[in-house]
Amino acid sequence: MTTSIAFALSIGLGAASYALDIHELRPGSYVQRPASCSALGGAGTMTFDGRNFSGHYQMCRTDPLDGSRVRNTCIEAQGANRPDPKEIDTDPDRTVVEATVTVQSQTSFTMSGKQFQFCGE
Repeated sequence: MTTSIAFALSIGLGAASYALDIHELRPGSYVQRPASCSALGGAGTMTFDGRNFSGHYQMCRTDPLDGSRVRNTCIEAQGANRPDPKEIDTDPDRTVVEATVTVQSQTSFTMSGKQFQFCGE
């Protein structure tokens, strides 16, 4: 899938004295900066459902590994035949990527060196 977003998630801690857990990130839609929220729906869009990071046209399961490392298992999810999340493990075209995730704030994170901002639920 050409719009697949690699989930090499690495986030700086900024001035915070501790790292926020991904579960402290606000669920909703995120867009890659410097784009504004009017760009939602494009390739730079990421959705966080409170547990899983899913890229544009993807449905992903995010499993914790150790520390801030996660494993994202993703399948294509667009059109009228949207898959059931149970299909993630059986889809032969699924992608699996391990990544490091650190949340900067409840509405901000960096992925593959790119900053994402919250745009709404």
